[in-house]
Amino acid sequence: MTAFIYECAGRLRVLKVVKIRGSWDSPEVLPPLRPPVFKAASRFKAVESLELRNICFWSYENLARLVWAFSPVEELKMDNLSWQRGETAHGLANEPFSKPLCPKSIAVRD
Repeated sequence: MTAFIYECAGRLRVLKVVKIRGSWDSPEVLPPLRPPVFKAASRFKAVESLELRNICFWSYENLARLVWAFSPVEELKMDNLSWQRGETAHGLANEPFSKPLCPKSIAVRD
Protein backbone atom coordinates (compact mmCIF):
# COMPACT_ATOMS: atom_id res chain seq x y z
CA MET A 1 0.00 0.00 0.00
CA THR A 2 2.67 2.53 0.95
CA ALA A 3 4.63 1.84 -2.25
CA PHE A 4 1.54 2.66 -4.32
CA ILE A 5 0.92 5.86 -2.36
CA TYR A 6 4.52 7.02 -2.72
CA GLU A 7 4.88 6.15 -6.40
CA CYS A 8 1.53 7.48 -7.59
CA ALA A 9 1.08 10.55 -5.38
CA GLY A 10 0.47 13.58 -7.57
CA ARG A 11 0.54 11.49 -10.75
CA LEU A 12 -2.99 10.09 -10.81
CA ARG A 13 -4.68 13.48 -10.93
CA VAL A 14 -8.16 12.25 -11.84
CA LEU A 15 -8.28 9.12 -9.64
CA LYS A 16 -11.69 9.18 -7.95
CA VAL A 17 -11.84 5.87 -6.03
CA VAL A 18 -9.26 4.29 -3.72
CA LYS A 19 -9.90 0.84 -2.27
CA ILE A 20 -7.43 -0.59 0.22
CA ARG A 21 -8.29 -4.16 1.14
CA GLY A 22 -6.64 -6.90 3.13
CA SER A 23 -7.51 -10.59 3.05
CA TRP A 24 -11.07 -11.37 4.15
CA ASP A 25 -10.05 -14.26 6.39
CA SER A 26 -7.21 -12.50 8.24
CA PRO A 27 -6.89 -8.70 8.19
CA GLU A 28 -3.55 -7.39 7.00
CA VAL A 29 -1.49 -5.88 9.83
CA LEU A 30 0.12 -2.65 8.67
CA PRO A 31 3.40 -1.37 10.10
CA PRO A 32 3.33 2.09 11.68
CA LEU A 33 2.56 4.67 9.00
CA ARG A 34 4.87 7.69 9.11
CA PRO A 35 4.15 11.35 8.23
CA PRO A 36 5.60 11.08 4.67
CA VAL A 37 2.89 8.50 3.83
CA PHE A 38 0.13 10.89 4.90
CA LYS A 39 1.73 13.77 3.01
CA ALA A 40 1.92 11.62 -0.13
CA ALA A 41 -1.70 10.44 0.29
CA SER A 42 -2.84 14.05 0.53
CA ARG A 43 -1.61 14.59 -3.05
CA PHE A 44 -4.50 12.48 -4.37
CA LYS A 45 -6.69 15.58 -4.69
CA ALA A 46 -9.53 14.13 -6.81
CA VAL A 47 -10.37 11.11 -4.63
CA GLU A 48 -14.08 11.13 -3.83
CA SER A 49 -14.49 7.61 -2.46
CA LEU A 50 -12.25 5.80 0.03
CA GLU A 51 -12.83 2.18 1.01
CA LEU A 52 -10.80 0.50 3.76
CA ARG A 53 -11.51 -3.18 4.34
CA ASN A 54 -9.95 -6.01 6.37
CA ILE A 55 -7.00 -4.04 7.73
CA CYS A 56 -5.38 -3.90 11.16
CA PHE A 57 -3.75 -0.50 11.63
CA TRP A 58 -0.81 0.07 13.95
CA SER A 59 -2.89 2.61 15.87
CA TYR A 60 -6.18 4.46 15.79
CA GLU A 61 -4.17 7.59 15.00
CA ASN A 62 -2.76 5.93 11.84
CA LEU A 63 -6.29 5.08 10.68
CA ALA A 64 -7.56 8.61 11.33
CA ARG A 65 -4.56 10.25 9.69
CA LEU A 66 -4.94 8.12 6.57
CA VAL A 67 -8.64 8.97 6.24
CA TRP A 68 -7.96 12.69 6.70
CA ALA A 69 -5.03 12.58 4.27
CA PHE A 70 -7.43 11.65 1.46
CA SER A 71 -9.66 14.65 2.23
CA PRO A 72 -11.96 15.83 0.69
CA VAL A 73 -13.57 12.38 0.55
CA GLU A 74 -17.29 12.37 -0.15
CA GLU A 75 -17.89 8.66 0.43
CA LEU A 76 -16.12 6.71 3.17
CA LYS A 77 -16.54 2.94 3.58
CA MET A 78 -14.88 1.08 6.45
CA ASP A 79 -15.34 -2.64 7.01
CA ASN A 80 -13.58 -4.98 9.45
CA LEU A 81 -10.95 -2.51 10.64
CA SER A 82 -8.98 -2.73 13.86
CA TRP A 83 -5.88 -1.24 15.43
CA GLN A 84 -3.24 -2.44 17.87
CA ARG A 85 -2.90 0.71 19.95
CA GLY A 86 -5.42 3.25 21.21
CA GLU A 87 -5.68 6.97 20.69
CA THR A 88 -2.77 9.23 21.60
CA ALA A 89 -2.86 11.14 24.86
CA HIS A 90 -3.19 14.52 23.15
CA GLY A 91 -5.86 13.43 20.65
CA LEU A 92 -6.10 14.44 17.02
CA ALA A 93 -7.74 17.87 17.23
CA ASN A 94 -4.46 19.81 17.09
CA GLU A 95 -2.87 17.76 14.33
CA PRO A 96 -2.15 19.65 11.09
CA PHE A 97 -4.09 17.09 9.05
CA SER A 98 -7.29 17.44 11.09
CA LYS A 99 -9.06 19.88 8.80
CA PRO A 100 -12.82 19.46 8.41
CA LEU A 101 -13.85 16.19 6.80
CA CYS A 102 -17.24 16.48 5.09
CA PRO A 103 -18.27 13.15 3.61
CA LYS A 104 -21.74 12.87 2.10
CA SER A 105 -21.85 9.15 2.91
CA ILE A 106 -20.24 7.00 5.60
CA ALA A 107 -20.61 3.23 5.91
CA VAL A 108 -19.00 1.46 8.86
CA ARG A 109 -19.38 -2.29 9.21
CA ASP A 110 -17.95 -4.73 11.69
